[in-house]
Amino acid sequence: MLRKALVLLAIATVAFAGTADLSMDSRAFSVGAEPGNQHNAHWEIYDDGGEDVIACIKDGGPEHGDNDYTWFYNTTAVDLTQDSNPTLEFDYDIAGTTDTALTVYLCGTEPTDSTTLTAGDNLGTYSGINHAEVALDDTIATAYIAFLWESGTTIGDGPILDNVEVHVAGQSAPIEIWYQDTDQSPSGEAMNFDVSGDAAGENIRFGFLYTTQGGTWAWYWAIDDVVVTDDTRAELFSEDFEAGDPGWDQIQYGGTEGYWELLDTTARPRNGMTGNYYAADSDLNSSYVFDVETFTPWIDCTGSSTVEIDYMSNLQDFNGDGDGTLNLYTMVANYLIDESFDDMNDWTDIDEGTGSSIEDASWGEIKTLD
Repeated sequence: MLRKALVLLAIATVAFAGTADLSMDSRAFSVGAEPGNQHNAHWEIYDDGGEDVIACIKDGGPEHGDNDYTWFYNTTAVDLTQDSNPTLEFDYDIAGTTDTALTVYLCGTEPTDSTTLTAGDNLGTYSGINHAEVALDDTIATAYIAFLWESGTTIGDGPILDNVEVHVAGQSAPIEIWYQDTDQSPSGEAMNFDVSGDAAGENIRFGFLYTTQGGTWAWYWAIDDVVVTDDTRAELFSEDFEAGDPGWDQIQYGGTEGYWELLDTTARPRNGMTGNYYAADSDLNSSYVFDVETFTPWIDCTGSSTVEIDYMSNLQDFNGDGDGTLNLYTMVANYLIDESFDDMNDWTDIDEGTGSSIEDASWGEIKTLD
């Protein structure tokens, strides 16, 4: 009987010891509460007082971690070479301290690591609460916008971003100001148009469209001394072509050969003009089909209540085939990225924290090992 009792006591002792060991193991591997330590913040959608934003925070809370080094960028590249004036805009709220920084990069290759990230153009470091508007390089055809958050050992409110936009300056449909399909006076004509109804308060540009209606050798259209003024008669824009070819944008529509070019009255005299002028010259290039429009640069009329354009024009039409049109265009934004962050479906985020050998993507889930 005593031997049986001793055996039972031994079994109970072993069972108790096993339970204690398991309990210790459980405590050792328990997730527990998220600590405020090494790079445990990441970019996520956050409810900021009823409005969804993107923030670099520890899951569900308002704070960033320490030694964070994490960025996000548009998953699909955008082409900044289309149209003109590519611009980045975004709203930010960055409480931050001296050992934190939000830096924005423009990358020509996908920033999948810190090397490709920092090889991009540094667009600046941001703090405080504000709206940013940044001009972008219009030569990059595969552009990624990356927002990098770095923190030191101080923990504070995480950075918040919203309303990220990348847009280029597109243009409205053409507004026809003048059309001519017959000869102007052989001596040329001084043209003047009040375009206030369409141009006042806008960014605008003018287009000079010359077409030979699918034919060839229809003489020419020459222009000179283009001046745009406002209600104070201040010059908003002027071009007399004396400094050389201004390099105005051109679009060839139906024609694939005809173009606008810089000519001068010494070699090719044009009545009403002196020195250099701009022309689509079907007489000089008699075998070309012309259907080409050249555009002034964009002109800022946002502070003007009246806008007028003046220029010298000499359009000579042979056999009814040479037509000239003056068009006006207003600037409209063409959005390549327009994000208010209801989700992160169109964005990729990367974590490369430097504080510990284990990096937390979401507390309780180990993301990567150094």
